[in-house]
Amino acid sequence: MFFSTVISAGIFIHESVEDSIETSEISCFIDLKGKLSFEEILGVPFNDSLELAMDYLSRQNPTRHVWFRFTIESLDKVKRPLSISVPRYSRTKVYVIEEGKLTIEKSVGSEDIGQYYIQDIDQSSVPVLISKLTSEIYVQVINASSTVRRPEFYVFLATQENFDEYKIQNRPSKGGEGYVFLLFLGVMLFQALYVIIQWYLVRKGVYFFYVLYILTVFAYYYLRFSTFYSENPSWSLVDAVDLHNFNLILIIVPSIFYLLFASTFVDLKKRDPKLHKAIISFVIFLCFCVGIQVLLNSIPNDFDKQLPVTVSLFAQVPFNLIALVRIARQRRRTAWFLVAGSTVAFVAHLTANFLPSFIPIKYMVISPLEITMVGVILEVIIFNSGLLFKAKEAESDKVHAKNLYIQELKARQVIQTEYSQVRDKISSDLHDDVGSSLSSIGIYSYAARESLINGKTEQAVELLENIKRSAELTMNSMSDLVWATNPQNDSNNKLIERVQSFGFEILGAKDCVFRIDIDEKFIDLPFNQAQRKNLLLIMKEAINNTAKYAEATLFDLSIKVVGSSYTLNIQDNGKGFNLLSDQQGNGMNTMRKRCEELKGKFNISSSSKGTMISLQIPI
Repeated sequence: MFFSTVISAGIFIHESVEDSIETSEISCFIDLKGKLSFEEILGVPFNDSLELAMDYLSRQNPTRHVWFRFTIESLDKVKRPLSISVPRYSRTKVYVIEEGKLTIEKSVGSEDIGQYYIQDIDQSSVPVLISKLTSEIYVQVINASSTVRRPEFYVFLATQENFDEYKIQNRPSKGGEGYVFLLFLGVMLFQALYVIIQWYLVRKGVYFFYVLYILTVFAYYYLRFSTFYSENPSWSLVDAVDLHNFNLILIIVPSIFYLLFASTFVDLKKRDPKLHKAIISFVIFLCFCVGIQVLLNSIPNDFDKQLPVTVSLFAQVPFNLIALVRIARQRRRTAWFLVAGSTVAFVAHLTANFLPSFIPIKYMVISPLEITMVGVILEVIIFNSGLLFKAKEAESDKVHAKNLYIQELKARQVIQTEYSQVRDKISSDLHDDVGSSLSSIGIYSYAARESLINGKTEQAVELLENIKRSAELTMNSMSDLVWATNPQNDSNNKLIERVQSFGFEILGAKDCVFRIDIDEKFIDLPFNQAQRKNLLLIMKEAINNTAKYAEATLFDLSIKVVGSSYTLNIQDNGKGFNLLSDQQGNGMNTMRKRCEELKGKFNISSSSKGTMISLQIPI
């Protein structure tokens, strides 16, 4: 310990001068409104307790000024100039009075020897006992901005040489930690520039949030480096007085951009909307904590200035752990990159905070801050790898999307070709079936008119029956054509419903039982409009033939899917016909032709026990 002997409560004296100095007790006065000048302070009693003064300092309210008073008396002639130093506070001014005259009025601040975890004597020293044997010291503290919850007030007395020696021995930038800071800041700055370039090239939100995260981490460490570790004072943007306030805010802000980066990096908005909404809500909560922190630092108040930071940190630990576990369950490579990087940084941060509780810092090979910096650098390396992988994955997705687009274009071309074929087929059917039927109706009508004029009634009746049959055929053809071209009927379910409705109506009128058995796999088979129409007309033709000629009492229709083809079996128990001697009608030839269009095989057998038609058609 630099100061080894306690002469009185709150005053430490270096062992080299402890036998030649005598000090008084420290007395306190609290200026609740902070309006009294130094001259007015000289006339007020210092009756407040040191405990009460510390309590007011811990509230960090700048409207209250806390004054400390004590005297230093030399027991003999001062051989070497003495100096005093006090712990770190935000606004501190030291007044030295000798023989009733103010000899020194000096504002003191933290010098660049401070270290985040072991700041013990980091204030500028003030000379005392300059020309007289007694010095009366007044210390004014306007606002305490300490890293500890409850600050303490101590006075350190030693020669200036003792202070200088201590500073040289403990100056971090002399011991190497300052160079570690420089290396870390250089890496972070280079990383920020690299990500900015990537963001400019690809303009994706993941790079934008990532660069903001890196820049806020850089700002946190740069302010600390420039204030405490830099040997060039011009590098410092703020002094140690304001560093603490910025430090509290910069503890929260990087977490905001990190969460936004993490959500964008693993596409939570698309892959896990519930977690994405939770992260957005938590980001809003952290922004609220930042706002409260700014208000606490800006507006005089008695609230705990570290409360927003404490609440946010304690809330982040379980939230981040739950989020990482949920992200890890995606079992994607990008998710593993995020989990690995976050875990490294989290473990480094916990180690830096809890390791000093078990190992004294002076015995540690690497300081706690260096542990966090190493963790952040490893996290950056992992995230860089993840971003490169994500970019490669995005490029693969583009190629895949392009291939899908090409396939879609080809599919559209196939559909257009099919529609063209369907239009040609419809045109052909209208010309062949409907056109010929209407032409026949015209001829029959003319012949019937001539027969009636010539008194040939029986011949006229026969011609009128032909007109009726032609009209019915035309209506059926038109009905089938309209049904086939209706988009609402583009499913195999509609096809079976159409066949069932037709079969029950036609066969029921002939007292013939209609049984149908359809394989469930058939319902999902992909047919185009022309294929579905051919199947409908084949089955209708078979039903018509049975109803007209077979005199059957049972009609079975079954469809089975086997392997890469399906089989359509049609069987009745009618009187049958002779395949060799009986002339096969136009309907049978039409069924055979439609089967050929479906690239299937057509088989028919008939006997006195009935007729069976079998079609085997590839899928």
